[in-house]
Amino acid sequence: MNAQNVQLVLDDGGRENSVGLTGGGQFLWLNRFTPNASDFPFDLEEVWILFPSNLGINVGELVDIYIWEDTDGDGDPGTAANHLSSYNNAAVQFVDDVTFSQYSIPPVTLNGPGDVLIGVVNRTAGIANNTFVAALDQSSALQRSWLGLYVGAPADPPTLPAAGAWDLIDNFGAAGNWTVRGYGSQGTGCSWLSVNTSSGTISPGNTTNVQVSVSASGLSNGQYNCSLNISSNDPNNPTVSVPVTLNVGPVSVDDSKNKLPTAFQLFQNYPNPFNPTTTISYQLSELSNVELSIFNLTGESVSTLLTTIQAPGNYQVEWDGRDEMGNQVASGVYLYRIKAGKFIQVRKMILMK
Repeated sequence: MNAQNVQLVLDDGGRENSVGLTGGGQFLWLNRFTPNASDFPFDLEEVWILFPSNLGINVGELVDIYIWEDTDGDGDPGTAANHLSSYNNAAVQFVDDVTFSQYSIPPVTLNGPGDVLIGVVNRTAGIANNTFVAALDQSSALQRSWLGLYVGAPADPPTLPAAGAWDLIDNFGAAGNWTVRGYGSQGTGCSWLSVNTSSGTISPGNTTNVQVSVSASGLSNGQYNCSLNISSNDPNNPTVSVPVTLNVGPVSVDDSKNKLPTAFQLFQNYPNPFNPTTTISYQLSELSNVELSIFNLTGESVSTLLTTIQAPGNYQVEWDGRDEMGNQVASGVYLYRIKAGKFIQVRKMILMK
């Protein structure tokens, strides 16, 4: 992958003000970026957010991050925005007015030209009365930062324009720029990824096969990332983003054959989000007593998938979304944990029905 050479920045790195709801609740704050035409195509790979200090925001509280593209050229994100990707349950990392919380997201390919929209919803961060979660740089007002208020909690993803109130933050009496940034890399776009069909109709309850192909022709050695975005008329999941990674390198028969892992590691489950099953992979560098367990966000045990002794190597375990009693669990965020000797690692996964 190329070094990150596309920077989407409106703020100057400082915070002069913060915005929140005096009565508490969730809302959307969104920046509209217009990269140069020469920047496209590029992959958006990171989102940075600066959170304010001493205003009721705590490390570990959660926000959701959303990416849209808007290519109609009218400057209003509410008229023709196309949702591309969501990054849910991003935990606040810093609340010191200086250090940005940095989130590596599944790469989103922007082919442009047009606007890139990055929005944030405070799901648990700053939802109490008189807390002010959205930091604002007021050194200059570029009229690219929008505020969206909803009747109740914003949907996932939020609708644009917002149903309650929708306007530039300048017109709410606080001119400035949200401290929300994006960083990405120019590259080949997704020319190496193709599908055999771009649209179609599926009757309720039925399935269809879509062929996805990759080609390394003309690519240099390295890692290439893309997102396969699937849109539908499902009101609960209108867009599903599937990250795709292609590793291009020299072929070697003996390079990794029978090579044992040199470290313990728990990998991200795949697919994620998933319904109804997902695969959890991990590696062991030595003989270990292994326990693989599922928990909900309150820490309650949902299921123990594995308790055994295993030799060094690579392993996979499938979870079918059921608890110890065989009952299908509800949609939501779950934690999976591996304990192998003294090694412990926990990751998140999303069951989406």
